Amino acid sequence: MTNFTDLIEKMEKIARAGMPKSPVFWGAMLIVFVYSLVVVSFVNFSPHMQAAEAEDITTKTSIAIGLIFAFRVNSSYDRWWEGRKLWGQLVNELRNLSIKYDLYFQSTTEEKKAFGNLIVAFAFALKNHLRDRKYDLARVGIQVTEGTADHVPLYLTQLIYKNVQHKALENQALKGNSSGSSGIDSHLELLLLDSHMKALMDVCGACERIKSSPVAGWIQASIWIWMMAYFAILPWLLADQFRLWSVAIELFAAYFAIALELLAEDMQEPFGYDQNDLPTDIICLGIAKTTNQILGTETVIARFDGHLTTIS
Repeated sequence: MTNFTDLIEKMEKIARAGMPKSPVFWGAMLIVFVYSLVVVSFVNFSPHMQAAEAEDITTKTSIAIGLIFAFRVNSSYDRWWEGRKLWGQLVNELRNLSIKYDLYFQSTTEEKKAFGNLIVAFAFALKNHLRDRKYDLARVGIQVTEGTADHVPLYLTQLIYKNVQHKALENQALKGNSSGSSGIDSHLELLLLDSHMKALMDVCGACERIKSSPVAGWIQASIWIWMMAYFAILPWLLADQFRLWSVAIELFAAYFAIALELLAEDMQEPFGYDQNDLPTDIICLGIAKTTNQILGTETVIARFDGHLTTIS
């Protein structure tokens, strides 16, 4: 019984994932259905009407459109996957930065909380920056001088550098005042943390490159023109042989073609709000939780709906 229930749940999950939520998809499917039904009815009720032979033409056009969609989806997936790798790198860099900060510097709970707040704010600010929205630093307790936070991720990186440099010099002064003290030199501390801080801007710049280099508009337009021509011709080729089954065949082909094109459009801009975009909201929450676990603090974040949430 358990296996049967699991199977049903899995099928429901697949069904939900396989049903695009875009109104464009359902509008296009409705147009295809009505058009193919009209064509089939016209051919069947016109005794002197004879449709073209379908086999040779449909085979060649299907191969051509299949190759076009393979190129389209692969190019979009490359952009999506590069974005996912960059956010995976960001997760690792922020974790390592938090671990080394906690290990090398003698910090109070308030200092750790302030540093953790900067780390978490960077992730959320980068997410918003890629969506053309500005993260409200003042609401999460980060002081902003007027005009200094036009590029919020850059501003936060500067604050992180200043925070680390201040702690390194402070630790060096403490070690200098302690007789017989041993530890890592402040310059070495900065060097060990610099690679992780530098990576923040590397990731930001790479994400900006993806966002600011959209796929050429004529490629998207040509795909839709090709699909419209293909689905306009297909029922005329099938109607005489398959009768009303031509409608089902047309809908089956249209489902995958239109869904793949809409999927490719989602993946080519991976940082937005669409169904198949990167789950950057979840990734940012994961960064907040792991940062607080490492530093033993709590962080206040500004949610997309404007409310504040404390992550511990």
